[in-house]
Parts: sequence; structure tokens; C-alpha cells
Amino acid sequence: MKILLIDDDENALAPLREEIREDPQVDDLKQVGFEKAESTIASFAPDLIVLDLFSGPPSTGEDTGRKRLEQIWKAHFRPVVIYSADPSVVSELEYHNHPFISCIKKGSSSELKVLEAISKFLPLIEVLQCAKKRIDQEFSKALRDVSPRVSEDDQRLRVIERAARRRVAALVDETDSEARPIEPWEQYVFPPVSENLRQGDVIASRGVQEKKAEHYRIVLTPSCDLAEDEGRSHKADNVLVARCVNMQDAMAAIGIDGSPSK
Repeated sequence: MKILLIDDDENALAPLREEIREDPQVDDLKQVGFEKAESTIASFAPDLIVLDLFSGPPSTGEDTGRKRLEQIWKAHFRPVVIYSADPSVVSELEYHNHPFISCIKKGSSSELKVLEAISKFLPLIEVLQCAKKRIDQEFSKALRDVSPRVSEDDQRLRVIERAARRRVAALVDETDSEARPIEPWEQYVFPPVSENLRQGDVIASRGVQEKKAEHYRIVLTPSCDLAEDEGRSHKADNVLVARCVNMQDAMAAIGIDGSPSK
């Protein structure tokens, strides 16, 4: 596991650095200030980031830590431990309760709390590492297999890249990293990945805090009837969806009694 500390005050994190270095699960550790954070994340590719929420002088109106958090969220998504004298500002963000974000206030024994947060993130980090490795492997294979089949012309590189991406998506969908068939629920996509709805997308009701099965719908209308791009209008004025219901209720509705196994 590689960890990046982002804080302009190098001395402030000295105790934390020593604690983290003693963790046998940590292979590499770096600390940078806010100005070098963006480039370091790209080059160092940390598995986890510990971020201060330093705010610039009032005259500048700059909130440096929050800006870095936004960049991480949008361009370098990975687990983040907010380690600040005032982490409460995170509560203003829509993703403050996200499972990949932990907030810890600097103070007595706070270094131990950071170590605990890092340990809790370890299973998520391992999942991310495995997924990235699998995608890299499959993309390399796809490039190998697709390249000889594309003719030499001005569009060759573009076609290779797009064909390889599509092949990777199909390969990843076919089996998981242990060559097990995909589960039935894996055939549906949530949240949707396209601006246009597609058949099989799972959508959720708006304005509902506690999501339950009845709050979701599965799109049944064919994707080609829902597409709207490059001057092409969608064909469907209404979208056909299926709702989720309790298994016992569904079976009773079609006249089947007994356990769901029937």
C-alpha cells in the first residue's frame, strides 16, 4: 500500500509519518504540500491519501484543502482520510458520508485514529488494486488481439482503441478475476453509465433518503429507442420499467404458493 500525505506543514505530520512507517502493510510513504499534490498523485499513484483541509487567508478566498479534495474526487478517486483541525467543512459536501472518506480531527491520540481508518480502508484498497490490475491485463490482451484485424488507414489508431475498450468491457462482463460466471444481478448497471438511459439500467427514485427495493426500477425499453445524440431524437416517448417487489408477493401475484425456491 502506498500512502500520500498532503499538508503544507511538514513538521505537523512528523508523528503520524513515524507511526505509518511502522505499519508493515505500507510499502511507500510520501508527503507534499498543496501546490505539488496534483502532480504527485498522478506520478506516485497512491492507494490512499491523508489530506489536511488548510484554508488560505480570508483575503484570497481560497480553500486549498477543499480544492484538492474536489480534484481527488473527480480525477483521482481513491480512499481519503481528512486529517484536519476542522474537518467539519466536509459535511457541506454531497459525498461527505461516502464509504471511501473518513474525517479525523487533529488532536490527542489522533495519529492512532488515522491508523485505524487506514486499516479499515485496506479491504477496499485491495479490491481497487485487483480491479485495476485486471483491467490493465485485459486491455493489453485486447490490443494484442484487435490490432492485426484493423486495416491501415487514418482511423486505425482510433478504431483499435475503441475496439479494445469494447472487448475489455465484454471480457470483464464474461467472468470475474477467478473465472466464475457473473451473477444475475451483475447484468444490470447502477448507477447508469450513459447520459442516455439504456436497457438494463437500474434507476432510483429521487428524494428518498433510505433506499429500499421498491425505490428502484429496471429499464426495459430497448437502448436504441432511448438514444438521443448527434441530431438523432429518441423514438420512445415513454420508458417501460420493471419495479422490484418482495419475492413472496411476486409469486402470489402469478398464482404460485410456497417458498421462493419454487
